[in-house]
Amino acid sequence: DPQTKTEGLRLAEQAMVLDPTYALPKALAAWCYAQRVTYMRTSDPAADRAKALQLAREAASLDSNDPLVLTVLSAAYNLVGQFDLGLTAIEKALTLDPNSAWAWLRSGWSNTYMRRHDTAIEHFQRAMRLSPLDPMRFSALVGIGAAYFAKGECDEAAQWIEKGLRDRPD
Repeated sequence: DPQTKTEGLRLAEQAMVLDPTYALPKALAAWCYAQRVTYMRTSDPAADRAKALQLAREAASLDSNDPLVLTVLSAAYNLVGQFDLGLTAIEKALTLDPNSAWAWLRSGWSNTYMRRHDTAIEHFQRAMRLSPLDPMRFSALVGIGAAYFAKGECDEAAQWIEKGLRDRPD
């Protein structure tokens, strides 16, 4: 929902003003800017991509030991095509918090982007085991499908993507 993302960015920017040394709002704002680029909801993709990277770097310099910050940074880096940075951030997040379903989900996507498809599938499945009723379950299902598709296993990919669409038709 574009309106929700716009409100999320507004709140993250408000939090950055209140405490410029708190990394999480900067990481969230970076992710919001990256989503605007990825989902074509910006009139200036280059500027929003640059802003996402700037905020991500600032957040990482403020706190590189918070697994939530690192998970959000991974999402932001991946959406702007900085896959190595995304993978590095999520691997550290998982070292710090190996029980985060969201971090395992993001790791699944990072590994998909890095063409480590079997690892990606394992990580998506682990995310679903850790949080079987997670509202983001559809993303893990679609992610498994994406990994199978990249492996050239189209029938298997279609089955997983259909499960994801049933979970979240919108």
